[in-house]
Amino acid sequence: MKKKQQIEFTINSQLPVCMGEAVGDGEEKPVFMLLSNTGKKAKVGGSPLPIVIDMEGVSFTREKIPILIEHDTDRRFGTSVQLQVLKAGESVMCRGKEVHGPMVLATCVRTSNREEALTVEKDILDGFPFQVSIGGYLEEVE
Repeated sequence: MKKKQQIEFTINSQLPVCMGEAVGDGEEKPVFMLLSNTGKKAKVGGSPLPIVIDMEGVSFTREKIPILIEHDTDRRFGTSVQLQVLKAGESVMCRGKEVHGPMVLATCVRTSNREEALTVEKDILDGFPFQVSIGGYLEEVE
């Protein structure tokens, strides 16, 4: 019996948050690419064993998802404008370096005007190497 189980975990990688082209309606906003390397073992809260995500099985429930600070819905940063799975063998450029899949790539903009979101955006623009976590549901476990 398949049972959906919500998960949140941190990918221990040094993949940076990257800058993209500015977009916006009237007011241009910086675009950030959030790279979450999922080809490695990851610790899942409450589980004694690590997991590895099969990138062939990754799907998204909607096009726009909230980008949260520490997975906390009270600490909003922004919204995704594009979600994709970068498969093994595919790559993107990030801060002048070629970054290879497999990974989940979320392109987002800051939509929150809260002080914390503004501070995070400034830190990203100043080059702080934030790490990215992903949350989701386990539909099948082998």
